[in-house]
Amino acid sequence: MLHVLGALALAAVVLFLLNVIVRRRTVIPGGKAVLITGCDHGFGCMLAEALDILGYRVFAGCLNAAGDGAKELKQKTSSNLVIVQLDVTSDVQVAEARATVERSLDGCCMWAVINNAGIAAFAETEWCSLDAYQNMMDVNWMGTVRVTKTFLPLVRAARGRIINVVSLAGRIALPGFTSYSSSKFALIGFSDSLRREMIKFGVKVITIEPTLYRTALSDCDALTRQNERMWNMASEEVRHDYGETYFRSFLTKLKYVPAILPAKPERSCGRSCALGHLCVPLHPLRARPLQRSAAFRYLCFDAESFRRLRADYAA
Repeated sequence: MLHVLGALALAAVVLFLLNVIVRRRTVIPGGKAVLITGCDHGFGCMLAEALDILGYRVFAGCLNAAGDGAKELKQKTSSNLVIVQLDVTSDVQVAEARATVERSLDGCCMWAVINNAGIAAFAETEWCSLDAYQNMMDVNWMGTVRVTKTFLPLVRAARGRIINVVSLAGRIALPGFTSYSSSKFALIGFSDSLRREMIKFGVKVITIEPTLYRTALSDCDALTRQNERMWNMASEEVRHDYGETYFRSFLTKLKYVPAILPAKPERSCGRSCALGHLCVPLHPLRARPLQRSAAFRYLCFDAESFRRLRADYAA
């Protein structure tokens, strides 16, 4: 029995070491192009900058290619980075973006498409507007589907990879996250199915689940204004049944969002950005695992957790 256990332990160690060696094998950036959506600010902007430094041909898709964010990104990067006008909800712009990319590949292969563009809303179901639900699905889910289907032939030809930025909210559904979670659950389902379809072509489909950071998506003032606008548009019946006191207490919770979030994303991105690292390994993980700290921060959005948090602050 001891011999069998020893052999199993040795085999486990060998497999672990082989896995480490395989995972550390990296690709050569030269001759490889990457398209990133949502590069006006936040993760997308920093990722574009990081991959440009590594030597990739970067196509940075921006909602406003003439905006300040796009201009600043271009100033900080090399001539190897191309700003592309790209609204992921527009069939025309996505098609034009592919045409731009094909004209500007300069002999590079389409190594990766990183679907990073996304929006968020934090509002309870009954006063969250239907427009908010529609916009969430249009950008977070349908936008990813649209970009992926358009560029997939180029990625297949390169045996490259599709990288989709999903969310812990696509695995843990909490009060106030109905519209956002719905779009991210859909995106995870799309990614899982596409991953199995692409195996035969040697194309990898990867999802990454970032934790919460102090980005535009978690801006307390913006979330408050968004909720007040939707509350004022809600039916009289809904506003009566919930009451102004409940709604104001909900808004109070939003003030504690910065307290439970880590620092701004630049501290965890830059050249060590996990998104960038998924472009580099020959054999990346299919999904970044759920982190305990991130799960805890999501659970802090639960009403009971917020009550405890407020009590701690009051003390």
